Amino acid sequence: MMLTDKWRDTGVFNMEQFDPEVLLNVLEPTGLPTDVVDGGEWPEL
Repeated sequence: MMLTDKWRDTGVFNMEQFDPEVLLNVLEPTGLPTDVVDGGEWPEL
């Protein structure tokens, strides 16, 4: 994602600071389960 400039900005950043949708869209075809938790309870694993 950094090589395609989808996750690129000036300065130093953690991956958590970039748009998560880019990564989730790449993971979806692999079949890995993903859940987005935004300020709520963690799902049962």
